[in-house]
Amino acid sequence: MTAAGGAVTLSGAVGSVRQRREAQHAARRGYGGTSLSDQLHVRLLTAQRRADADLRAHVLKALLLNSLVPATVDAQVEGGLVTLTGTCTTCPSTPMTER
Repeated sequence: MTAAGGAVTLSGAVGSVRQRREAQHAARRGYGGTSLSDQLHVRLLTAQRRADADLRAHVLKALLLNSLVPATVDAQVEGGLVTLTGTCTTCPSTPMTER
């Protein structure tokens, strides 16, 4: 979600029509929004894609909770395989993300 000059834009993908409606509702409740552009795409999740999404959420949460891992590190999951991307400019953070 981005907002500029009162114009709110939703973009990206959600896993259900319900999630899309909830995102629209939340964006409309925001203070100062004067218009809403909904560019969300609904991608229905298969069991494997749902498992990958859940795993990615857990990995991202772990990364966020570790103050040694910079915000430039991202995680992608495909078929249960986690791939971390990004840059670590300090030595202590590199071994932490490799674990």
